[in-house]
Amino acid sequence: MKLELSSLRKEVLRRGQAIVPFGVGSILDLPEESLICLSTDFWEESLTRPIYEPRLQERLGVTGFRVLKSADENPNVGVPFSYFPKWLFCPQCRKFRHIDEWIALYRQAHKKNFKVPTCDACNQVLVPSRFIVVCENGHIDDFPWVQWAHSQRPVCENPVLELRTVGSSSGLDGIQVRCLSCGAPPRNMVGAFDEDLHSQCSGNMPWLFAHEPCDKKPRTLQRGASNVYFPRLATSIAIPPYVDRLFAEIQNTAYWEVLSTQQGAIDDSMAESLLKMIASALDRDFDEIRDAVSRMLGDARTPHPAITSESQYRLDEYNAFRREPAPDNDGSVDFHIEIRDPSDYEIFGLKGVTLVHRLREVRALTAFSRIYPIDPEEPYSDDPGAPRGRAVPLGRKRSAWLPAMEVRGEGIFLEFDTELLDTWAQDSSVCTRATILEKNYNEMAGRRELRCRHISPQFVCLHTLAHLLIRQLSFECGYGSASLRERIYCSVSPGRRMAGILIYTASGDSEGTLGGLVRQGRPEFLTRVFTTALTEATWCSSDPLCVESEGQGLGGLNLAACHACCLLPETSCEEFNRLLDRGLVVGLPDRPELGFFSGLVQV
Repeated sequence: MKLELSSLRKEVLRRGQAIVPFGVGSILDLPEESLICLSTDFWEESLTRPIYEPRLQERLGVTGFRVLKSADENPNVGVPFSYFPKWLFCPQCRKFRHIDEWIALYRQAHKKNFKVPTCDACNQVLVPSRFIVVCENGHIDDFPWVQWAHSQRPVCENPVLELRTVGSSSGLDGIQVRCLSCGAPPRNMVGAFDEDLHSQCSGNMPWLFAHEPCDKKPRTLQRGASNVYFPRLATSIAIPPYVDRLFAEIQNTAYWEVLSTQQGAIDDSMAESLLKMIASALDRDFDEIRDAVSRMLGDARTPHPAITSESQYRLDEYNAFRREPAPDNDGSVDFHIEIRDPSDYEIFGLKGVTLVHRLREVRALTAFSRIYPIDPEEPYSDDPGAPRGRAVPLGRKRSAWLPAMEVRGEGIFLEFDTELLDTWAQDSSVCTRATILEKNYNEMAGRRELRCRHISPQFVCLHTLAHLLIRQLSFECGYGSASLRERIYCSVSPGRRMAGILIYTASGDSEGTLGGLVRQGRPEFLTRVFTTALTEATWCSSDPLCVESEGQGLGGLNLAACHACCLLPETSCEEFNRLLDRGLVVGLPDRPELGFFSGLVQV
């Protein structure tokens, strides 16, 4: 059964939430329903509007991105959802049925369909099942309730299930299911989470209304578990020469949407007419408009994937933050920076500070996974030789566009001396400590069939520093830590050396224009924020367990880093709160020389 979310509640989700965390294939748990977001195959383009980011379009090989229109632009805005899980029970009579049976019974009793799943006899809102089964290939299905209730005898011809809680226990032994038709003995849920319980995956893909063969063994999870859904986002900061005030003016004309959305259906003469009308409306030269539109569309009329490494892609952004923009981009609405003199800051190793007064980030949903997150180092491509660790596509076919959101905000970019970092990283003790994380990561990658990575001391240091600064800035500038986000620029490869971090606002609303974060980048504030963050990092309330750890967190992918000292909300970290170590930033109590910034710690 297909369900339009907009027909139920127009204010359930913000537009950005349709990308993350409630993108295609995710479960939306509402007070009265549990729904799964359908594939982009079912999205109506009339409910979306195009956005452009030529650099990212070229990399992903798509013609553009689309964002949901606001309620002001279209009162019928919405994303298609379907009921999931399909098994629901009545909290009053405790009957437990598949939704198709509930629909048939309700239609028979009331001569109409329900808008919210409701019991035909009790008129109570039905409660979705708490348990589902998921596999590493991204398939998801209902728990096999009928087989579970008949584990001690053959399945009867017409099973009617009942779900009850018994005794005073709130655990699995207190949840009991039984068949009323054949009188099979009741069975509780103890053992439902055993890894070898299910022999083969059903291959169910409810976001596509389809099935496919699958050789994986599924696992039982709770529908609200964090590992049921991991979105894969491709993100990009809009930088010169891809940003210009003219782009915004073109996008605001009445002809842009036709030109960008119907580009495959219009001929060259119609496209030329539209370009002339845009040029006339803006009082601009035709050739100037044609060149600008070509850059905005990224030559999307003949799209082709352009696969580049993540470090090469970020190098363009890294360089953009380090140099003054050209005069013709100085008034850009999407990129306005102020480069400060690093000598004004009393911070060891600091090579440059850039105050980012305005920036624009595009976040495109490219795929998703279940049980395990997709490694961020995997290329954004369909290259059959890449991956392993299943990235589930958003639709049956490769789409010409991807759902996305755009965020405008502010930030602080810090560049560090690569030569000083390299000299520090050559120390044997530093290398040994970073090798622990690399070994743990690659062992995990081997188990999950992911590609191995080189984890450099420079990366661990910069990544952990970004976390420490975000935690301190959340106290100083008024933003919550979930409203700040990191972007790490680190590479030790010749020709693309990078050592920098960008801390910027991650919210898609007016928070991005408050100016409080940029203010903290001034010399009179940043030096104090920096030293305070480092001093706070020398001690953790979980010490000595935290500081002496040889691998903590999922897969042992953190050393001296835990929720009490380093970890951030998941939306703020690029690495899923992994590969962190305070020891490589401020040193250890008995070995302070391990920390690159140990000299800045105030004792």
